[in-house]
Amino acid sequence: MAEPSKEQQQQQLSPVLGSGESKPRCDGSEREAGFLCGVVEGFYGRPWTTEQRKDLFRKMKQWGMDSYIYAPKDDYKHRAYWRELYTVEEADHLTGLISAAHEQNINFYYALSPGLDITYSSSKELATLKRKLDQVSQFGCKAFALLFDDIEPEMSKPDKEVFQSFAYAQVSVTNEVYNHLNCPRFLFCPTQYCSSRAVPTVKQSEYLNTLGSKLIGNIDILWTGEKVISKLLTVECIQEITEVLKRPPVIWDNLHANDYDQKRVFLGPYSGRSPEIIPLLRGVVTNPNCEFHANSIAIQTLAFWSKCSSDTKISSSVSSDIKLETENEDGICQEDAPAFLRSFRVTRKIARCPNKELCYDLFSYVWDIAAVLSMLSAYVKWLAMGNFPANINSYTQGGYTWFSKGWKETFTSGDQEPWVFRGGLVADLQRLIPLDVGNDLFLYKLPETSAVNLYTMRPYVYTDEAILLDVCNRTANDGEPVNLGSDTLKNVLADRYLGPFLTIAPQLCIVAENNRSEVVGYACAAMDTKTFLRNIEQCWAPEMCLKYPLSILENGVPPQEPPSSPTGTTAQANQLARDCILYFHNFKNDYPVAVLNTHPSILSTRILKPHLLEDDALGKRLVTVLLAMLRSNGSSSGVHVCIEQTDQFMYQFYSKLGFVELYREDGGDSVVYLGRNF
Repeated sequence: MAEPSKEQQQQQLSPVLGSGESKPRCDGSEREAGFLCGVVEGFYGRPWTTEQRKDLFRKMKQWGMDSYIYAPKDDYKHRAYWRELYTVEEADHLTGLISAAHEQNINFYYALSPGLDITYSSSKELATLKRKLDQVSQFGCKAFALLFDDIEPEMSKPDKEVFQSFAYAQVSVTNEVYNHLNCPRFLFCPTQYCSSRAVPTVKQSEYLNTLGSKLIGNIDILWTGEKVISKLLTVECIQEITEVLKRPPVIWDNLHANDYDQKRVFLGPYSGRSPEIIPLLRGVVTNPNCEFHANSIAIQTLAFWSKCSSDTKISSSVSSDIKLETENEDGICQEDAPAFLRSFRVTRKIARCPNKELCYDLFSYVWDIAAVLSMLSAYVKWLAMGNFPANINSYTQGGYTWFSKGWKETFTSGDQEPWVFRGGLVADLQRLIPLDVGNDLFLYKLPETSAVNLYTMRPYVYTDEAILLDVCNRTANDGEPVNLGSDTLKNVLADRYLGPFLTIAPQLCIVAENNRSEVVGYACAAMDTKTFLRNIEQCWAPEMCLKYPLSILENGVPPQEPPSSPTGTTAQANQLARDCILYFHNFKNDYPVAVLNTHPSILSTRILKPHLLEDDALGKRLVTVLLAMLRSNGSSSGVHVCIEQTDQFMYQFYSKLGFVELYREDGGDSVVYLGRNF
């Protein structure tokens, strides 16, 4: 059928643009009075599962809530492909979900978000919208919502020829759909859905005033408050929007929403809303955390709040008898750090509790927080040793830390939406580490299971020397062990690659431990490579020449055998030992000047391969702490490593830590220099 003319369209649409006070075609008797209270699944990200939703319905009934809004942004037939009808399989799923809600006396609101690309003036589009909602109505749904949030407030050219404003276009479609569905419970989400998005203000917004005067009076309008995520809801702001909309709003509350930030999860109660506003509202629905099992407190406390009277006293204090597992009666920790920093004992307790699903939802957050706390603990312990200059403040003040000028004031002012400060508690803790160029070091894959170890870090002590030498030997050949057989030569590789750091700059060494307090890796550095090399030349190399005389090459280390030889592994180890001995006896301080000028500090890191495979972020955390130590100890902001060109394992290892190639010597057996800034 051909599209009607623009004049015909305007004539067809004009009857539904009457006053909001006028009655629709039916008397609206199905719309029950009372306070609407429930949950809106309206976040971006992976939607909840069917079983989770059914569990929610049971809990909502138990807590006295009555409404659920189905509006997951990533259900593509809800938003991006709203025109498409549901398949038979999808229809069965929705029918079962709606029935499950009704069995618990929960009103199931099916929401559609057509605003991304709808042509409001098209009769075909309107017919498609009605057909989609009619299909869902056949599934047993009796309550609906049209959502026009998070879209551009612009009309297409055909719409501009029919409607005098964006608001008129939305009102026209909404009123028509409302009447077509024969007056069900109906919700409408405006494009200007909070005070901060009202243009120019709530009272002066032509858009909001049009909704108030033209949208059918029985249609409830959703509102988030003064902001998208409002810390407070006041009587004054509710009265203001009620006057403009000519009806009390239904609050779409994003207080516990975390879809804008993967590093956040909100476990606190419903707060910042005085019971005084309850009589001023049509209802409240909460749009909570994406993690389903993290929402019990948020949803249940909303249910309790909705039943409060205006004179109810709500306390936000925490019970004084709640203590950390490691606290004594005086509130003092009996260990150096909370237990979870070493072995995740707390998490394993959660895994055995009846609500262990919560462990799965929260484990990655706890692991991430524990990891950054471990870094901070190691850094603070290093500071306690006093191995830094008196003018440390001039080195550690960066542009993106908690102590940067204006950061704290902006954060605590409450003037910004929370997504301005991304990362939640983890990011706030990370900002205590004085690195300006280190954001990539905080990016790593979080564990998907609780069956992992949490590695901790601490400063090196002299009793660690033998263990670290062993770690170096066990990783010296492309991350694999090297067995030199002879007691005389067993540490020759470690004496070359690790010994100078432990002897000349032990204050810049950090070690990693597993949950059994076993050392599994280290990171060492020297602040100024020129000074470091001079000390090697004058002190360390002569000592090593005495320890490993050239006579060993004639008597104890045979020449390299062909790789095809059955003893090729031994031959390779012997060749590595020969190279180290010759290195000591022919030591040359001939570093490339270009490397030293741009990256004056030098670093060396080794981690036992099994532990590196279990936690591939361990290297990043070790290096992060070491770079913070370097930053606190001087003005260097560039560090480099020197590795054999044939050592592909260490090349890839440092590349993952953000090191890039700076200089490569000629010849296949020479070295390559990699560097990064911090």
